[in-house]
Amino acid sequence: GTGWTAVYSVGEKPSTIKQLERSIIDIRSLCGGDEIEGNAGSNYRLVTATGNIPIYIAANQPRMLRLAGRVADGVILMGGASAEFTAWQIDQVRRGAEEAGRSMSDIKLDLWAAIGLSDDREQAVDEVRHWVASQAESFNKWRELPDFLLPFEHEFKTASDAYDRLEHMSQHAGHVASVSAELVEYLAFIGTADDCLAQIRSLEPLGLDRVTLAFRAGGRQQRMEAIHQGIIAPLNVPAT
Repeated sequence: GTGWTAVYSVGEKPSTIKQLERSIIDIRSLCGGDEIEGNAGSNYRLVTATGNIPIYIAANQPRMLRLAGRVADGVILMGGASAEFTAWQIDQVRRGAEEAGRSMSDIKLDLWAAIGLSDDREQAVDEVRHWVASQAESFNKWRELPDFLLPFEHEFKTASDAYDRLEHMSQHAGHVASVSAELVEYLAFIGTADDCLAQIRSLEPLGLDRVTLAFRAGGRQQRMEAIHQGIIAPLNVPAT
């Protein structure tokens, strides 16, 4: 990706999309054994190159998603658990692929979203507020929001104003209170194992290759076992 919290935290700015595209082209050339021109005018070649490697772009906003469609082998969709949002993101990737004369079958789609897994719905929401606050802060930087995100526009601004990057992704950060339960439930998988399984199954028609689940720190082994038993194992059972 272009960088976000990591660079903002030290007073720098993310790379431009043009810079990222150039870097991807250069990396692919180097891995393929080709020579590239460096910034100082010198030419470079990777003598140990053994062939191309898959290049994935983490993206959530339109221009980055279209870039992924043009040049990436895969895209990490950093939007949310909403089928509406995910379908919109995939459409942006498709537009980029069409611009470059590529097929969507050449691009892997990996949705990353948080999961709050608990029989206590309020607890499930609180477990992933930190993730959703981070997403909301980034959405506030978009030039234009799609219609389905407009109801949350004020929350995005509130999250951005409150966000402390020194407490990025901390469950105890003050800025986690800036996002509502409604927004959390829109952007994350929330509830019991059956609830979350149903949400994930609702995404099947979109043609995702993977769904990557992010969950809170603390009790990781127990959480992974619960996710496996309640979600992964049922998904692996062949349809009858």
